[in-house]
Amino acid sequence: LMVNGGGLQTNANWQDAAGLSLSRPAWIMNEPVNGATTPQSFTFSRITLLNYGDVLLPYALWDMTVQSVAGDQTGTLYTMGTTDLTPCGSVLPMNVYVYPTGTFVLAPIMDVRGVYVAVHGTLSGAQQNLTVSQPTGRIWLLGDGKTANAPVSQYNFGGSLTVSQGILLIDPRSATAMPAGTWVTFAGPALVQTAGQIQIFASQTNGTVFSSGNFTLNSGSSVTIGGNTATATGQSVTMVVAGAMTTATGTTITGNGQGFGGRTGVGNGPNGFYGASGGGHGGPGGIGQGASTTGIAYGNTFRPTSLGSGGGGNIHSNCGTINQNNGGSGGAALRLVVSGTFLHSGTIDMDGTIGASVGPSCTYTWAGGGGSGGSVWIDTGVWTGTGLVTASGGAGRPTTMVAAAGGSGGGSGGRIAVYYNSSTYSGTILAQGGGGSAMEYGGRGTIYLYDKSASFSHLMVNGGGLQTNANWQDAAGLSLSRPAWIMNEPVNGATTPQSFTFSRITLLNYGDVLLPYTIYLYDKSASFSHLMVNGGGLQTNTYWTDAGGVSLSRPAWILNDPVNGATTPQSFTFSRITLLNYGDVLLPYALWDMTVQSVDGDQTGVLFTIGCWRPNWHPVHDGHDRFDAVWIRVADERLRVSDWHVCTGTCHGRAWRVCGSARHSFGRPTEPDHQPDDWQDVVVRRWQDPGRSGQPVQF
Repeated sequence: LMVNGGGLQTNANWQDAAGLSLSRPAWIMNEPVNGATTPQSFTFSRITLLNYGDVLLPYALWDMTVQSVAGDQTGTLYTMGTTDLTPCGSVLPMNVYVYPTGTFVLAPIMDVRGVYVAVHGTLSGAQQNLTVSQPTGRIWLLGDGKTANAPVSQYNFGGSLTVSQGILLIDPRSATAMPAGTWVTFAGPALVQTAGQIQIFASQTNGTVFSSGNFTLNSGSSVTIGGNTATATGQSVTMVVAGAMTTATGTTITGNGQGFGGRTGVGNGPNGFYGASGGGHGGPGGIGQGASTTGIAYGNTFRPTSLGSGGGGNIHSNCGTINQNNGGSGGAALRLVVSGTFLHSGTIDMDGTIGASVGPSCTYTWAGGGGSGGSVWIDTGVWTGTGLVTASGGAGRPTTMVAAAGGSGGGSGGRIAVYYNSSTYSGTILAQGGGGSAMEYGGRGTIYLYDKSASFSHLMVNGGGLQTNANWQDAAGLSLSRPAWIMNEPVNGATTPQSFTFSRITLLNYGDVLLPYTIYLYDKSASFSHLMVNGGGLQTNTYWTDAGGVSLSRPAWILNDPVNGATTPQSFTFSRITLLNYGDVLLPYALWDMTVQSVDGDQTGVLFTIGCWRPNWHPVHDGHDRFDAVWIRVADERLRVSDWHVCTGTCHGRAWRVCGSARHSFGRPTEPDHQPDDWQDVVVRRWQDPGRSGQPVQF
């Protein structure tokens, strides 16, 4: 059978019902047989495809066997039925497109040389060795395809893989459901030679897993990792190596900018007038010139799998509506599990990208924020080599404007974790924030190293020499350096107790770290709950002022997400609350109430309550509205001491009303025996009936 296309290539207008651009192939037919209902078998001693000559086996019930093939690498064989090329030898001289109903049977040893094989259906054979060669060689293992005797979206090869040139593409994004196990498996070793590439994209559900025996990347070869943004924190790619893994000098495993795009992701940078903020991940992103907030920190310090987030866009009338793509993209997420030795001399790069700029079509150039770094999680036996591992944030961009020089914030560093039994690794590991352009640098990311044999855990934060920027201020006015956050998602730190143990913490080059949540201890055997807030000696700063003008100390908030405190009542009971070193705490919603059995403190902490606070103890009282352990401050919904506030329901069987003072000032009395007038805060009275005051109540 011969098909000669006469040199007429695929026309962009020629598309089948599935949207595939075809070249109007010749159909193999045997009328009057009805192929849609009647099985039919064909045997050809040879098929030759020349000059873009394409051929189609058009029905799922039909099959054909071919003894030999010939061609000039321009023709394509499309199969909706079963096409068996087992007798044809080891070199494939034509493209093959396997429809979802089709099956393509290869020889045990097959070289896809300068052509492509696209698998939407079933691939069989090539169980000894599958090779991709020549620069234009391609094998596409797609989400709606599979190998024989495997579920959809799962490919199992009994032999080895060699990518000498060309690309092996693993792309499950078209899959509607993914198998729970390994997605693409080669029982034998995988070798990627110079100019060879493997591209792996994460699926929408379970990520993507590539598995092989020994895995070797020779100099000049690469692996590209693509994240999937269908879920909240995205899906990662996992590579499992049953033996040893080697990445030679000059090789790259990269997911640079393959995470969430601009203005998307958990920690996406807010938009900004003139300059936007950077994306957050391992720490917060940097604030841009025209933004008031930045991308939040998220992810898991110890088992990082989340994608980096995009930087913010910009808003300006000269540029029309928000440019949805002008923030930098976040980095992808890669997990490497290597049973043997991982000799890493190349580069693993999950960085975010630099924010884009809009102009010069606009009057000025406006800047997008940098994307945050992604994740790298390595688990190996022996960790060695001199290579680079990086999940750093992308830089911000400058703006050009008359009013003032400025720019966008940098993206934060991502998260890296390496587990090993032994290590002689002497390379470089980076999770730095991206530089800001005349604005804030991105926050630091985290690096976690764990020696499994010695149970030695080491947390590292390297700031890359970026010192605190004067613009780095939190909402309270405290000038921060955008520290890395110690986190353990999906655990909700605001509501769930969490304990961390580190054998060592190393902070280098202005690398800062933050333990971000209030401390909550619970003795399960005694049902004893203990809430602790330690302010670390940081007293009230005059910059810390709420919307009502009250100077606050930025208290810890008692929260129970995802409960909406503005609309849903919530009750809390604590066996003890301890406030130390100006550690303050807030019950933030009017519908919420809490009961406290005992309090402890050093007389510096303050309990703020917008809800109903039920003290259920009898602390020492000196007759001057001062309690032995903590100061209690009751306020309205703006944390402002004014007007009346009524606790709904009953407090110990009584209705309570709290009288706020006329003054809005706030301070801690310093004299040991001050009078009520000195402490102009609140007086708590029990009401016998509405509109009638009683005597001050001593708890």
